[in-house]
Amino acid sequence: MKFDWSSFGIEQGSSVDTNTISQVEKLLSVSFPKSYLDLVTYSDEASPETSSFPYGNEGTCISEFFSFSPDMTPYTISWYSGAGTPPGLPKQMIPIARDAGGYLICLNFNTPSITVEIFDPSSSDTKFVANNFDDFVNLWSEQPTKQNIRTDSQKTKMKLKWNRFIFVEENKSVPFSKYEQ
Repeated sequence: MKFDWSSFGIEQGSSVDTNTISQVEKLLSVSFPKSYLDLVTYSDEASPETSSFPYGNEGTCISEFFSFSPDMTPYTISWYSGAGTPPGLPKQMIPIARDAGGYLICLNFNTPSITVEIFDPSSSDTKFVANNFDDFVNLWSEQPTKQNIRTDSQKTKMKLKWNRFIFVEENKSVPFSKYEQ
């Protein structure tokens, strides 16, 4: 499906080309969904204005997509699948974005349709979001619904959970095991 990315408040600007796509796919041994590749070639590191979506009995919104790069530097999809892999992230789950509370939005290559799932780095829980990337984008809405609004205490707790392991030293994520709320 072809999307009008500007309709989600995404500004155009990307240096991702077919060579970059080939390098990343080879490095991660996957073939990304066409619509996801369309997004990263339109806007790498997109921060959609319209990005609220439900999952399970909850909901959230996209904070930003990670840089689509073969470089193993922090906040690239390659880094999240290498040195920056959060503990407990299932194999073949590739983080492509994060939500406002620090949960990771992942493509699950363990499923034939490449599902979209939410990964909680502090508990290693995953929750299903959509059957594929197209369905995921079709969930995005401008206004959060009643079911996808997190309370301030939930957001604070998630932020604290996220901050426990995003500390980066020499391109390695370090869990803060003594830092509990």
